[in-house]
Amino acid sequence: MNIAATLPNSPIQLPTFTISKWRLRFLTLVAVGLVVMGILCNIIFYSEFGQGFSSLVYAIIGLLFDLSKVIIIGLFVIFLADFEKNLAEVTICIMTWFVLSLLSFGAAYGFLSQVNEKYEATRLKESNIYARHEAAVQTAQNKLDSLSQYAAIEIQALESQKKTLENSIGQWETKKAACPKNWFSKCINPAQSQFDSFQNKLSPLTTQLNGHTAYLSAIQHKESAVNALSQLDTGAINTYHPLFVNLGNVTHQEAGSVKGLFILLTSFVVELLASVLFYLKARLQNQAQPYRVYTQPQTSAYEQRQYAPSQTIELPAQKTMIDTDVYQQVVSDVQSKQLKNGSFRTLNAKYKLTQNQITTIRNQLVVDGLAILERRQELVFV
Repeated sequence: MNIAATLPNSPIQLPTFTISKWRLRFLTLVAVGLVVMGILCNIIFYSEFGQGFSSLVYAIIGLLFDLSKVIIIGLFVIFLADFEKNLAEVTICIMTWFVLSLLSFGAAYGFLSQVNEKYEATRLKESNIYARHEAAVQTAQNKLDSLSQYAAIEIQALESQKKTLENSIGQWETKKAACPKNWFSKCINPAQSQFDSFQNKLSPLTTQLNGHTAYLSAIQHKESAVNALSQLDTGAINTYHPLFVNLGNVTHQEAGSVKGLFILLTSFVVELLASVLFYLKARLQNQAQPYRVYTQPQTSAYEQRQYAPSQTIELPAQKTMIDTDVYQQVVSDVQSKQLKNGSFRTLNAKYKLTQNQITTIRNQLVVDGLAILERRQELVFV
């Protein structure tokens, strides 16, 4: 005959860590804030990979990566409650979180690098050195515009004409010099007239050739000014944030190295701290409600109790019946040190019980003073 021994409803509270509601809410707020910050970093960084619709697709990918990481952390906390039973699930959660965190870390590092690059570009354009070089480029451009009329001319043709005119001028100058000193009307004046005529024809050609030479020189000057300005854009002058400069002076490092390390650590802390706070929040939230078992007054040690061979034990919380012989065997194994692990997996492998039966036995061992249920639902024999 089966005799059901129902334990009275006298709950006792096992020792547990408690946290006030406002502290838990504050922790939740900080964790959510860091997660939102990481999500924004992902969205902005991934959206830079495309344009239009493709940019939106990349932004959605970045959003899903961070949301998936939050879900993974929640599942990790749930599976961790019974680590041995859910070892495979816990391992998958850790590996998935690690991969997603690497992606988020890279996105955060890229985003912070982009922000710093824009800051340095703005600071560069506001500097006096940049203004002087920019003014030099503009001056060179204005000079080039003023000489643009000499850009497209036939250099060879003009030089040939110039050479011909210079030869003619030389000839008439020689003829003039050979004239008798008093022969103005018949020799000197005609020679001077021809000399002046060829000289007037040569002057425009010389102006065009000199203008073209000045145009080519203006092009080279502008190129030099543009190159000097581009050298500033590639970091030829110091545009680092004063924080990086001062830290570099203190640590005797270059400001660029300090900047890279600072961005790296910031990205790492944002990603890791968000995950850690979310994990702690989930754990503390699970422990906010005290864990209770139903027991009865401990009038005697278990060894003094006598059960009929077919007697059963029932706990109201589970409403699960177990054979007393099985429970006595578990107790005997615990007392003889043959059973050292009270996890669900161990009890199932050794006694072939259902999960509800194992839960009932674990609770009864706590009630009988044979074990202690710790925070992570780990059963420790005493």
